[in-house]
Amino acid sequence: MNATQTATSTQEKATATLFPDLLEPEELASALRISQRKLARLEQHRQGPPRIVIGRRIFYARSSVQEWLKEREERRKGRR
Repeated sequence: MNATQTATSTQEKATATLFPDLLEPEELASALRISQRKLARLEQHRQGPPRIVIGRRIFYARSSVQEWLKEREERRKGRR
């Protein structure tokens, strides 16, 4: 592992420790089983979950993602 990889790893650990309820785009895309590109398109069309921008980094609050998913829950009508 080189110095850049070590610094990045340290930063990621610090972010996860300080903000355990925040997800990074890679984590959210993986959890939703969609590509990061699809997640970006959802954002672009304002259809994705609310996001938090800090500097140039994007994060998602777990609670906001759960709320966003709940809003998309479909109730199927039963057959008569």
